[in-house]
Amino acid sequence: MIKKEKYKMVFKTHDGEWHTHSFYNHKECVAYKDKLLDAYACSDIKIFHYDLSDKVGIAQCVFNAIGLIDISKEVYA
Repeated sequence: MIKKEKYKMVFKTHDGEWHTHSFYNHKECVAYKDKLLDAYACSDIKIFHYDLSDKVGIAQCVFNAIGLIDISKEVYA
């Protein structure tokens, strides 16, 4: 089966490490992004969409969030 699209997620955890994950399904990509955001597990996250039906496969940024909070370092009054 030929894949027609790909999503590449790049995110930075609060300890400064960068990670990448690739998905061929939009639903799986969104679910993983929501899981990261709900857990406050990353400080920066970007998702790129690749149209694989095109021979070039140029990436388009479809989600960009930077400067997210680290819930473990938040102080509650």
